[in-house]
Amino acid sequence: RTGDIGLFRITSEGAVSAGIRRIEALAGAAAIVVGVSPDLVEKFDAVILVRAAAAAVGGAGGGGNKSIAQAGGPDGNKWEDALAAVRAALAA
Repeated sequence: RTGDIGLFRITSEGAVSAGIRRIEALAGAAAIVVGVSPDLVEKFDAVILVRAAAAAVGGAGGGGNKSIAQAGGPDGNKWEDALAAVRAALAA
């Protein structure tokens, strides 16, 4: 649950691809939220993307809908692997 994140520090923000933004933050455990803009929900599913990221940080599952989803995992130090997993899912 996003309410369990606690305090965090945003370290950067940027674009992953057109219509998809990335916010990087430090919080110990990994808390992941993926949002897909309305014009891209027919092409990308936020749940699939967030589950790919969660698996990379040791999490399982994640949920939401095609436009926004959330997940988490115990290993926040693997955030680069999570971003790589999302990029790979976008390219598939």
